[in-house]
Amino acid sequence: AVATVASRPHPGRVPVAARSGPSGASQGLRDSRNMDASRARAGRPGPDRDAAWPARRGAALQSSAAQSHEKQSQPDEMRSQPDEMRVSNDFNLLSELRRERFSISAARRIELQMARCRSRPVFGVIENKLLAHSLLHALGVPILPIEYGALGSRQLGEWRRLQPRLLRAALGRAHGWERGAVLKPATDGGNVGLLLISGRGRLPNGSLRFDTEGHNGDRWVHEEMSIEGVLARAQRITSPQAPSARWRQEFEHRGVLLQQRYLCAPSAECANASHPLVEVKAHVVFGRLSCFVVEQVPVAYHRSLYVTVLDGRLLDCSASHSFAAAPGDASLIWSKAGATYRTTTAMHHIGCEQFMAMVRPQLPMLAALAEQIAATLGADWFRLDVFLGHPQLSVRVNELTYPSHVNDTCALQQWLHQYRELQPHSFPGEYVYAKLSKLIGLDNTTFYQSDFKA
Repeated sequence: AVATVASRPHPGRVPVAARSGPSGASQGLRDSRNMDASRARAGRPGPDRDAAWPARRGAALQSSAAQSHEKQSQPDEMRSQPDEMRVSNDFNLLSELRRERFSISAARRIELQMARCRSRPVFGVIENKLLAHSLLHALGVPILPIEYGALGSRQLGEWRRLQPRLLRAALGRAHGWERGAVLKPATDGGNVGLLLISGRGRLPNGSLRFDTEGHNGDRWVHEEMSIEGVLARAQRITSPQAPSARWRQEFEHRGVLLQQRYLCAPSAECANASHPLVEVKAHVVFGRLSCFVVEQVPVAYHRSLYVTVLDGRLLDCSASHSFAAAPGDASLIWSKAGATYRTTTAMHHIGCEQFMAMVRPQLPMLAALAEQIAATLGADWFRLDVFLGHPQLSVRVNELTYPSHVNDTCALQQWLHQYRELQPHSFPGEYVYAKLSKLIGLDNTTFYQSDFKA
């Protein structure tokens, strides 16, 4: 039978009653042992059960009643009047951009934003995949469940400290997943530390065997590992010597998470799918979808599409320069709108025309998600990574990231234009962090005792 991503009992998470927020009152989000039951009571189906749910959620996000309630709960300095833009001062770079006369390169954007990312507590939440998962779940965003997640040095919110025996048990379950699994660090990026794993029987000594694929900094490397080897990898990425320390984020809390992959199982669960699977990396500029970088799943890094989005409209699409016919392929046909890749092999690579038709019906829902998350964070910029195309899993947000090291000059120009023409006003970032910490049950004293400062 095809394994599903519906959440299992998660002994690594903290029961609701045991969690305490910044005021000392219980601020826990959920006990994952009752997750499916709580979803049913709330009218929210489990991950595999209702492909139409994300579209309904997109419509619900636009409810005027919900927006009115949110606005009334904000302090006066946060409430925007018509034609005004308010941005948390943790994000607001107006002063820096004025000094540079609103003319900077993509590399300079990253430098300016990284200075904020390293020093502000809100980015310790956004850039931690476990804490961001809690936040997205609390906001009702469709996400992939985490089979096991834990932090290396201390408990935060619903996430306990790493317990190898619990991770080992989760890996034992993952060994049987037809879609495979991904083990990744909570606070690193660029595929560093990420491990794709698939169960492949047992080794002669009886240990569970996994086929793995990991990135060594230069290329992807295939390797056979025992379950003990995978456990050792997880412990390394949560240790004080973990590569994520290079980001120098003052509020880093290293952790590890295990998830089922967003893939089609070999048992032909996607046999009737009309589109390939893709990951859309969408830059969000002042709450609006900007430009997409589109990669097919499983990813082929030399094959990307670039899509310009403005005011909710798809403007154009083009393909990467290296989007070229591989040996054995029939042809590569270019068109005015971009590229369509045709091949005589079994692998079909998505082109602009097919992607545009695929994503267009999803735009209202994606736009609503982007707007909701930006409003929650008070953000002028972030990247929203979304999986699309799976007939059972439907739309799933993979992660949030800031500042995003994707060299997207299209989104950069939209961002600079907004700053230059509208010149947003700030409200206190402390308000945003206080709201987030209460929402996901963080204890502030523990959060400020970060791995960076240890």
